[in-house]
Amino acid sequence: MDACMGGGDRFLDIDGPTHCYMESSPGCWAYFSEILAREYSDLQYQRVHRLRVDAYAMQYPGQLSPSHIRSVALHAISLCTIFEKGADMEQATEIIRQAAKDKDRFKWLSPPSSKGALTVADVHLAADA
Repeated sequence: MDACMGGGDRFLDIDGPTHCYMESSPGCWAYFSEILAREYSDLQYQRVHRLRVDAYAMQYPGQLSPSHIRSVALHAISLCTIFEKGADMEQATEIIRQAAKDKDRFKWLSPPSSKGALTVADVHLAADA
């Protein structure tokens, strides 16, 4: 078992791909990839795809670089738009598209010490959407 650098859960210590800027262990990325596969095959899961991707990206902010900064900023904007402004998933996606046009305006925010109690491992165990 290998502790994931982002969420802290332990996953199988495997060789495999990871995301280029959402820095997780290969085992963690494999779990998230399985969740994405469920989403693409079940309409119930697709309804909350935006939330899953945003939450995962926020738990794996990566390092101080333009792509990492932009990723965290856009996913944070999406979550804020949904939870604080009441936007639906399509509206949040459109707001991300608009915000991404000015990609150099975002600044690095130091990640909090805790990224939350729920992780990709909990979502992976869910029996339904």
